[in-house]
Amino acid sequence: MKHLYFKEVYIERDIKNLRQTDSILKRLKPKSVNLIRDIRDIRLKGNNLNTTIGLSKKVLFLAKQRGNFIKKFFENKNLINCSEYRIDLISGCIFDCAYCYLQSYLENHIISIYVNLNNFKNEFLRLKRQVNLKKSLFTTGELSDSLALEWLSGYTKFLAEIFSEEDLKLELRTKSSETELFSKNAFNKKNLVVHWTVNPDYLIKYIEYRTPTLRERLSAFRKAQEMGFKTGIRLDPIFHIKDWEEKYRTLINYIYNSIGQECSIDYSLGCFRYTKELKKIIQMRFKNIKILDDEFIKCEDGKFRYFRDYD
Repeated sequence: MKHLYFKEVYIERDIKNLRQTDSILKRLKPKSVNLIRDIRDIRLKGNNLNTTIGLSKKVLFLAKQRGNFIKKFFENKNLINCSEYRIDLISGCIFDCAYCYLQSYLENHIISIYVNLNNFKNEFLRLKRQVNLKKSLFTTGELSDSLALEWLSGYTKFLAEIFSEEDLKLELRTKSSETELFSKNAFNKKNLVVHWTVNPDYLIKYIEYRTPTLRERLSAFRKAQEMGFKTGIRLDPIFHIKDWEEKYRTLINYIYNSIGQECSIDYSLGCFRYTKELKKIIQMRFKNIKILDDEFIKCEDGKFRYFRDYD
């Protein structure tokens, strides 16, 4: 049962009386909650990073976002050239992919849901006044899976209503198999697109721990299309593994056979990359996987990518 997923629930005192806090607790129905000052009061009993990350994914923290909800992506003329923003309403992911950059990016891995939504609305309106956001892209899938906790937060519906009135695009990025959102026509889907991240079944079992299977993800994809949602597929990251061309060819064929040849699919592609900090964590947490056993070069953004032989 979903409501049994979290072993512990903590609430920041400053937001205990907010409407969203109450809504989440009614959905979750925890046996008990712990009122604390801030996240520093949460003590996990992990004796190393691997254990601590595992324990953190079972802890829910309802908190106040004291920084910015909306952040603009770093722009590099050689890597990106668009107005793209991320929205951080949730931090931390219940999935545990071996390659995930959040392992080295986040200071802690406790699942934190920020509930001061009025502050988000004010920040969004302020950004609109200061910046021309026409045709900008926003995404919620950077610090957490966009849909894995939708059953608990309801944040996609909340954002969809805001973005339905704007000439803006909201992109959700997910590995989730959640379909409850797509079973309802209770909100405006205008300007909303849902991208499922997929990999060959072999890699999902091997390095995408606690995630839905490929079949389950594509089942959710079909449900979203049936309900009129704009959808897409993300092959990111792509891995240079043994027989990679055949494995990814099989994956593409499986996708089309599963969702129908007539469907128009928006694909996003990206290869595996990592920072030196992430490499150390992968080597420590996942000693038996081989995704680092290839030739990589350090790029100008500090990340390591596959060496490309142009000869």
